[in-house]
Amino acid sequence: ITEQIKAALEEHEKRSKDNNNNNTTTTPTPTPSKDQNISTGNNNNNNSNNKDKDNKVEAKVNIPSPKATPNNNNNSNNNKVEGKINVSSPKAIANNNNNKNTGDLQLLEGEKLLSEIEPVFHFTFNAKGNGILKLTNYRLFFQCRPSPGEKPSSLANGPRRSFSIPLGLIDRIINTGTISKNIGKFFCLSIICRDFRNIKFSYVPSDQSPASKGPNSIYAFTTFVKKIETGAFPPNGILSLFLFSYKLPPMPHQNFNNNNNNSNIIPFERFDIVKEFKRQKMLVSPGTASNFDLWRVVEVNRTFQVCNTYPQTWLVPKGWTDLKDLEQVAAFRSKGRIPVFVWKCTETPATLWRCSQPLSGIKGKSSVKDHAYLRAILDNNSKEFLNLNSGTGNKNVQRDFTNFDLAKVDNKIYFMDARPKMNAMANRMKGAGYENMSTYEGMQCELRFLDIENIHVMRTALKKLRNFILKETSEQGPCDLASKCQNLAWYNHMSLLMKGAKDTLSIMQNEGKTVILHCSDGWDRTPQLCSLVQIMGDGYYRTIKGFQDLIEQEWLSLGHKFSDRIGIGSGHYKDKERSPIFIQWIESVWQVKKQNEKYFEFNDRYLIVIIHAVYSARFGTFVGNCEEERVKMRTREKTVSLWEWMNRRKGMWENENWEGKEKKGGGGGNIGDKVKCEKGDLVLWEGYYCYWRNYFDE
Repeated sequence: ITEQIKAALEEHEKRSKDNNNNNTTTTPTPTPSKDQNISTGNNNNNNSNNKDKDNKVEAKVNIPSPKATPNNNNNSNNNKVEGKINVSSPKAIANNNNNKNTGDLQLLEGEKLLSEIEPVFHFTFNAKGNGILKLTNYRLFFQCRPSPGEKPSSLANGPRRSFSIPLGLIDRIINTGTISKNIGKFFCLSIICRDFRNIKFSYVPSDQSPASKGPNSIYAFTTFVKKIETGAFPPNGILSLFLFSYKLPPMPHQNFNNNNNNSNIIPFERFDIVKEFKRQKMLVSPGTASNFDLWRVVEVNRTFQVCNTYPQTWLVPKGWTDLKDLEQVAAFRSKGRIPVFVWKCTETPATLWRCSQPLSGIKGKSSVKDHAYLRAILDNNSKEFLNLNSGTGNKNVQRDFTNFDLAKVDNKIYFMDARPKMNAMANRMKGAGYENMSTYEGMQCELRFLDIENIHVMRTALKKLRNFILKETSEQGPCDLASKCQNLAWYNHMSLLMKGAKDTLSIMQNEGKTVILHCSDGWDRTPQLCSLVQIMGDGYYRTIKGFQDLIEQEWLSLGHKFSDRIGIGSGHYKDKERSPIFIQWIESVWQVKKQNEKYFEFNDRYLIVIIHAVYSARFGTFVGNCEEERVKMRTREKTVSLWEWMNRRKGMWENENWEGKEKKGGGGGNIGDKVKCEKGDLVLWEGYYCYWRNYFDE
């Protein structure tokens, strides 16, 4: 690598000399004036009133006049220090941010340029890139420079193009100093990202003195690296991240009442869980007298006093609105996560509920209130079916059960435990465990274990997949990775996840039975399974808007621990709480979509951008571990929602093969029978796992 760096240095020097020879006019003063913009490479004198006394450059600089610059296009290539770092004070750079155009870098609203350094060398496969590395409060940006005689347009694509690394994507930073006989001391900077990329830069300080603090010294580079670390892992935590500074520009006025189905914009509105209950026909209009009035919306958790990881609003059986009753039910469940409504089957009276494991312990204890609560859920499901078939149901919320066998309606309930049985039994020793079927008198109960492993196993499995891909991938591209990856543990786990969801949907669809689904605490495997059941069973969730509502309900409102699992803003890359649970679920959706393309409104890019947004720390959607934390941080008021940004670009996410364009609510209902879940049916998602080979199409 030292030979490559030496060659790149010679190339940089040659280009700088060529640039200087082309500049027939230079300023007589070796040091730029206070109001000249050195940090961004622009000659525009926009800051003539700048009084910043710290904006100084110690090295001698040739500054071409605008008339002498070829093509006079404000190109920053000709306005640089030969082999130096451009150093500007924070105030000077801040003033310059008003321009929003810093070479190839287009600043976002709220984004500020903090520092930059050059020449930096970036190596990928056999190609070498020579350019400038810029740091903002949102990202690290590498702006590649053309070689002598090379047109800038040649860098638009390929391995030597400019690219961004959002600071939230950075998992680790490794800066290693090395001494070479050819070039002296140089640095290798490795940026290890959460999306499988390991990006390497090299820098050779022209001032090799350890004591020097000049602009092209060892000290200058190590200081620059520390700024990257501070931006990626802010000492003050999440509240210091860019997502609290980012703003969306105002959207042009558009009339959404003209029934224009070809609009590229979806009107943005915050998720309303009560509206979703109504869409699923679980509620009747206020004041309506009906035998169908079986459920109630309660806000007993308004201050998160019953369960601090649940939302403020729940749907419960009629008669279960008393706070004390629900607190007793919560006392029997881990972390107070009682069974809450998730989804209503579109073709049977079955409903899906989620919760955490019971605190049954080694003696298999039970709870009278827990039993009564579950019995009320079952009774309501039976009443709904009987009312509809007797003609007494409310037509405004009526669903068609004409194809369902009345004889199947009984008091049976299924407990679907996502864990391996041995894991659940081990939890009994800790005072938790699983339901004791013998204690649910007057109810037919069946318990099934789905054998899905925990977060630690999934973290290890993805790491092995990542290492395998990096090892097997060559310069020429992926070498039959799809078939080789099928033997990895990641796809064993993926198969079990998809089978568990398909079996759950089959129980609801074919038997008409209600399902209570949980794992240990109910915030990892539980949302994976529940949301995958709904993807397979309800066409609405396979639309662009419906998929957003599904994530809002199952992953955000009901408390998946995004901050702990993703680790945004944390430099503790070995934290055992980290795990790719949400990413695994997104891939399971992609596997279902790949097999049933015509039933999905959105394309693959839609899923990849959502994953990228989880990591990027640009949007407030995925911050925090639960709704209570987001309420305290006021993310709704202070941050931009990913959905608002995406809904302004609807055309980018549309699947041209979707057959539901003319169907209200989405394309098709239950597609569970069409989903293949065996390991041999699953394929490597090269569009995501290998997209880093082409760098960023941000």
